[in-house]
Amino acid sequence: MTPRRHASLALLLLLGAFSSVHAAPGRTHEHGAARLDITIESNRITVRMDSPLDNLVGFEHAQRNAAEHQRVDALVTRLKGAERLLRIDPAGGCVLASVHLDAPAVGVKAGGTAAAAQGQQARHTLRRPHPRLNLPG
Repeated sequence: MTPRRHASLALLLLLGAFSSVHAAPGRTHEHGAARLDITIESNRITVRMDSPLDNLVGFEHAQRNAAEHQRVDALVTRLKGAERLLRIDPAGGCVLASVHLDAPAVGVKAGGTAAAAQGQQARHTLRRPHPRLNLPG
């Protein structure tokens, strides 16, 4: 399998993890839509997802009860589990370098750039030991 196919597979797996989210590049805060960017440069692969919180947990406000806290906690756990979300060929030697989650409306601020007040941003960065990815032209 080529590296380009691996990136495509990662995209499909990440989208599959959020069955209610559909990719919609170029749109901002649209319920039922999300943006997924995969960047491959030198020895780094970055996968970034931006989505309204409503798509992921069903609300866009500070948690009001135990059930809402549980939904946010489950989302954070799921997004931090990059090894279950992103499937990159082990032959490439990629390892997870960082995970940044940002959802200020529900009190999640673990780094990265500021997300929209009612949105969620997740960024996973993987590093490869060799700077050249040998992508087919």
